[in-house]
Amino acid sequence: MNIRKKISAFLFLLIFIVSFGQLKVENPKELVIGKLQNGMTYYIYKNKMPENRVSVNVLVKAGSLQEDDDQLGMAHLIEHLCFNGTEKYSRNEVVKYYQSIGLNFGGDLNAHTGFDETVYKIQIPTDDKEKFEKGIEVLKEMTLKPTFKQEDIDSEKDIVKEEWRLGQGLSERILKVFQKELFDDSRYGKRFPIGDMNIISGTKRDVLKRYYDRWYHPENMAVVMVGDIDVPYAENIIKKYFDYNETRKFIPREEYRLKELDNRYVIFKDKELTYVLLEITGREDYSFINNEEKVKDYFENILFKLLVSNKINDEIKKGENFIYEGGYYDMELSKDRLNTFFAVLNKNKIQEGIETSIGIIKDFAVNGVSQEELNLEKENLKSIFEDALKNRDSLENEELISNIREVFLKGNIFADAYQILEYYNEFSKNITAEDIKKRAEKFYKDKHSIILFAPEDKNIKVPNEIELKNIILKAKDKPVLKREEQNFNLILKKPQIEKGKINEIQEFENYKKIKLSNGIEFLYKKTDFEKDKIYIKLFKREGSLKDNDTMYLNSKFATDLIDQSGAGNIEYKDIERFMKGKEFFVQTYINDFEQGFVVVSNEKDLETALDYFYYTAREPKLSEEAYKYMTASVKEMLENRKNSPAAMYSDKITEIFFKNDIRKRMITTEDLNKISIEKMKEEYNNKFSNFDGFKGIILGSINEKEAKEILEKYFASLPVNNIEKDKEEKQFLDIKYPEKEVKETVIKGVDKKVKVSLYYPIKAEYSQENAYMAQTFEDVLRINLIDEVREKLGGVYGISPSVFISRNENGYLQIRFSTDPKRLEEIIAAVKKEVENLINGEIKKSSLESVIKNYKIVYEDSQKQNSYWFNYLDKKLKKGENYEPYSPKVFEEKMKEDNLRPFFKKMIDKTDFIQVILIPEREE
Repeated sequence: MNIRKKISAFLFLLIFIVSFGQLKVENPKELVIGKLQNGMTYYIYKNKMPENRVSVNVLVKAGSLQEDDDQLGMAHLIEHLCFNGTEKYSRNEVVKYYQSIGLNFGGDLNAHTGFDETVYKIQIPTDDKEKFEKGIEVLKEMTLKPTFKQEDIDSEKDIVKEEWRLGQGLSERILKVFQKELFDDSRYGKRFPIGDMNIISGTKRDVLKRYYDRWYHPENMAVVMVGDIDVPYAENIIKKYFDYNETRKFIPREEYRLKELDNRYVIFKDKELTYVLLEITGREDYSFINNEEKVKDYFENILFKLLVSNKINDEIKKGENFIYEGGYYDMELSKDRLNTFFAVLNKNKIQEGIETSIGIIKDFAVNGVSQEELNLEKENLKSIFEDALKNRDSLENEELISNIREVFLKGNIFADAYQILEYYNEFSKNITAEDIKKRAEKFYKDKHSIILFAPEDKNIKVPNEIELKNIILKAKDKPVLKREEQNFNLILKKPQIEKGKINEIQEFENYKKIKLSNGIEFLYKKTDFEKDKIYIKLFKREGSLKDNDTMYLNSKFATDLIDQSGAGNIEYKDIERFMKGKEFFVQTYINDFEQGFVVVSNEKDLETALDYFYYTAREPKLSEEAYKYMTASVKEMLENRKNSPAAMYSDKITEIFFKNDIRKRMITTEDLNKISIEKMKEEYNNKFSNFDGFKGIILGSINEKEAKEILEKYFASLPVNNIEKDKEEKQFLDIKYPEKEVKETVIKGVDKKVKVSLYYPIKAEYSQENAYMAQTFEDVLRINLIDEVREKLGGVYGISPSVFISRNENGYLQIRFSTDPKRLEEIIAAVKKEVENLINGEIKKSSLESVIKNYKIVYEDSQKQNSYWFNYLDKKLKKGENYEPYSPKVFEEKMKEDNLRPFFKKMIDKTDFIQVILIPEREE
């Protein structure tokens, strides 16, 4: 479990309002907060990334919890209907307008409904004020003046049903377990946002309108604008469009609570489960006597999660393989918090896995943590906050607005990166090892809902509920073992390196080419999009394509094993502790066509990151313990995979379309027998002992002097053995796709939906222009499928066309969707019709214009992103110095209908396709 990723979601949010000492905790002055005359609140926050873009949210402080008994699903249905007709704009005009200015439906234009919130979201350009204001006006119309025509309701409820259908099958069966065990006898258990389909099916306008009129009141709503916009102008726009007269009286919502949990022991077995999972959940009061307590809780909770993760990693790395993965997460509701410890167990050692899990929790509760370990974790968390502060200017609107809206919806305080660090430095001083121990004790002694999920398989010995209870009670009676001494002061020893030198530097418009003394060429570019982030890549175009099957299989695992095994004096068991307080990663890879390394670091840790890289490149470690863990967990995954209808379905597609090629199919348990540490080491040495032909990129917040020093020391020193070789051969995986029509059906599982995959081989050869035109085919098709199949027919919720075109493989168009079994043939025919229309040259002008405008938006945004320039330099090295991506102007010139029609016609033969359908054995 990646705890750092979880923390990053909270970096700019503090959930408290309090003053203490000399430090006043409040919303920053940069966040402009106001209230319109009608009672609606607004928030404006200026942010410069991306340029000329603003994210706008309209918030409603109501969701499914506020529904009456005859309204279950109305909050969610209203969210859909607000996109489908207003007093001023007809059903299709709302989305069509946003598409006409280049926005993507589902990406730039979206919404969501929760238990007690509904949020409407757009990302809109500001460089054309007329279009911007029209976009705000349309948003106002959507949320304040929807018409809710009965014909629109009848059409949209079919789409909601398809959204509900996506969550059926195994997902729905698991959700019902949580619903019963965690939310039973509370309003939450009866008000899941997707709603009741029986009520949705019979929706009448007056029932829906009653919810809208009650909760879409200006005093219960807010507008949030975050982005590159002048604040007074934004304030005027909000007042112009949202400050309407309101005469309705508003009554605030009631706050709902969860019921107390009782000790429950639940076994859930299902034929489609592919894992054994233990979840131990406790409930705690999330209301506080005073605000100081809430402040402390916020940071203490993050530290606690990190420390639990440490305990789990230590247990996993003992090598007993009782548990494969674990963690601790929480779910915050209005005034309740559900805390869950989870562990993925070895299916052949379920009892031992349960006992180990209880042992981890008990050890934490009894022994707590040492001050040394807590201090290390405090420094680790501080480094994360410091890194966020240094890169604050690269934050984009969407990363900020999601936290700003919590100010209105949950009464939180928004804090920018500098405030987060300031608050943390003050509050963390008062968090002690005893506080952490008390939290662990409380969780251990709480009443829990304990659920064991397991495959329904006669070969797996799963305890019943009484046995589960007895295993846990006996485990709690066992004495806690004495802890092993741990080293918290891990320092990577410096590698012995003989520096090389730089032979030549050439300057180009957007980068410099640096040739090293061993022949390796690097492209260098300094950027300031992120103030403290450096990206380095070293690679060779070769890969495993020409390896025999055995060595190919070993290549799939070799780099993961080496990355997990440590480096230099850092051992497998020490990696997590070594990485505390450091902000870098080193990743090794081998794919079909390329092998290499990626290093990402901040400036503080760059030298350590490069030392780590050098050990990985020159003295790779292959840990026996890591190998045993990897093979055991993969073997269990493969054995359980047979339970999954989705896996069997995927295998059938691979068998038919990709001819079961070893590089496309899932590995098997038989394949695992061909893997060994010795062969992995041989494969790794074959790819990384000689760096002849390698090239590299160094990019980011690093000046030329520092870049040159790094290249001389760490890369010019790599061994290069120039061997006589022929001109570089073209790497091509030539899988011959089926010709003509192929239809197959997989019947497996219990569900209420069918899944459909359509594959069309691409006949056109790869070129830069063909790749752009193929991508345009995909983008136009996506818009058309949404318009014709989702909106007009209500036959799908999501539909995903995807074009794959490459110089290394034969290309194809893939279309995936799920639908009602009763409408299967109708929806397939409609999807194929849209494909055929494009092949026949029927290109909707509005769809193509939307694609062209969206390309301009994405292109302009990407110019200030390191990811764009990293990809740009990568393509320069692979395609040559003449390579240039299309500018918006060139793209528009090239993507004319007259150019696209002949390409679309030769790109796909409508008679050459495979169709694979997954049909449930029965509906339930």
